Amino acid sequence: MLYYELQFNGGHSVTLHLDAAQQRNLSLRKARRCEIPHGGGKVLKAVTEAASSARLDGIAVEYGLCDVSRLEKISVHGAKRILKCLIDVYGEFPRLRAYVTYLGGVREYRDIIARAAMGDGEVKSKFGLDGILNRAEYMQLAAYCLEEVNALVKRREEYFAAALSSGGFFGGIVFDAEKYNPDNYFKSCEAHMIEESQGFNPQGCRNLNSVFYHEAGHLLDYMCGVTESEGFKRLISGYSAESIGRLLSSYAASCPEETVAEAVSEYFCNPKPRAFCLSVMEEVKRAYNSFVR
Repeated sequence: MLYYELQFNGGHSVTLHLDAAQQRNLSLRKARRCEIPHGGGKVLKAVTEAASSARLDGIAVEYGLCDVSRLEKISVHGAKRILKCLIDVYGEFPRLRAYVTYLGGVREYRDIIARAAMGDGEVKSKFGLDGILNRAEYMQLAAYCLEEVNALVKRREEYFAAALSSGGFFGGIVFDAEKYNPDNYFKSCEAHMIEESQGFNPQGCRNLNSVFYHEAGHLLDYMCGVTESEGFKRLISGYSAESIGRLLSSYAASCPEETVAEAVSEYFCNPKPRAFCLSVMEEVKRAYNSFVR
């Protein structure tokens, strides 16, 4: 019997008791990867040709980009960009798929997790948790996850998107759909361009693509423990907050977790990432390679 402990915000923890079969199923789930052929292949073509956000939801699940997708309240243009960014990230970090179980609006996510907390078997199956969690563990884990999601819903004015870990069981990236809907999407992009010009965001991060890459950076950190690695700690110990703000972005200087996320964002958005960004990405890749071995 394996005892597997998960920590949640608010001091909650869940200890799972896994027998050999459950351990095997969990290992397989955590080893999931999304291999994208160079250039995106069929999935990128399908995303490009999709005529609605509902169709994009189907593509995301059909091609194994996530377990559950709820992009229907996001503009088609915005939803396509989200999926194309995800394809980019999988091109470099295919094992991140294990932590991208959900993609979509935060309110829709809350509704799904609320069903899970009530023991909904359909949700359990969609998230690939059959054969891993018993009903009581599933409901308890979902209940604690729901507390985190409710807090996110209440403060959605503060963010465009957010990454959730939940130990990889219900994790993913959620969006404030109102900022991504057809009426507001380009206004949101304009706001982001201003932030980039003021140094709040890294160079090249002047549209909402950078928001997705930033949150993917948080998921990589959750999965691989980048900020806990000795190499990363050694790297940033040589830089003051002022230096990190100048070399990457003012937001990156707020804490190590944001340094990682902002470096990932610049790495994917800037055709010529700067030296400090590349140094951080070396540690991200080192932590990732250590994790997947």
